[in-house]
This record gives sequence, structure tokens and C-alpha cells, in this order.
Amino acid sequence: MYRQVWVNQEDRDYQRILWRNSPEKEIDHYHLNTITYGTAPAAFLATRVLKEIGLLAAQDKPSASRAIQRDFYMDDFLSGGDTTEECVKLYHEVLELLESSGMRLRKWCSSAPDVRKNIAATSSEPHYSLDLGDNYTIKSLGLIWCPESDMLQFNL
Repeated sequence: MYRQVWVNQEDRDYQRILWRNSPEKEIDHYHLNTITYGTAPAAFLATRVLKEIGLLAAQDKPSASRAIQRDFYMDDFLSGGDTTEECVKLYHEVLELLESSGMRLRKWCSSAPDVRKNIAATSSEPHYSLDLGDNYTIKSLGLIWCPESDMLQFNL
């Protein structure tokens, strides 16, 4: 997620790296162009970018806008809808909005087989299989999710 958010050109000097392979060599200067994982503001900056993407889309795609602002925890997106059609529409709109901003979501899954079928038919990105099986689980938000039963669990 962090590598998908670019830092303004004038601020990149604050992310300068000085490097040399040995004491005899000249020091090389590098500037990091994207948010740097592990720095104090990294998590805030990345999530604030998501919020801004959602705010900018409020007029055109209100459902996707709300979902982007509300349904992310860091780089995990957990959302849904009341119908298969609503979920498929949300999938396409969120994907479109984030890709237009240079952020590609991957590893889509759904508890609804028809939604998984649509994802498989329209995406070349990694996604979860159509037939997951009753005991198949996915880790998300530090929890374990079983898509077939749509239950969240955690290990003690």
C-alpha cells in the first residue's frame, strides 16, 4: 500500500538516503518517491489518501465513496452489500476508483459464489477460487474468515 502513494516532489528531500558501499567510495544520494514503511507518518498518509479518493468520488459513486472511506483497515478492505448485484457493482466501482489513483486492490473474495464468479470473469489479478470448500479460510484484519459460512474467527 505504501509503495502506491507518491510523495510530492518538493517533499522527497526529507526522505533522502545517503549510501556508500565502502568508506573509500563517494556517498550516493537517493530520494524515496513513495511513502516509506516504518516512518512515523506512513500509516496516516496512506489512509488519508484513501479517504481523499473516497471524498472525491462522493458525487459520482456514492456507495463506493462511502465504502472506501469506511471499510478499510490499513490495506484490508472488508465491505459488502445486501444483494449479489450490489456487491458486484461495489467491486467494480471501488476497483475503478482506486486503480484510477494508482492503487490496485488484489486478492478479492466473497461469501457469495456468484460474486466470486464475476470477479474471476473480470479480473486478471489474483483472487480466490470459485469453489473454496467448507473449511477454507482467509486471514484478514488479524482475524480468520471462512467465506463459505461468512464467519470471522480468531485463534487463541
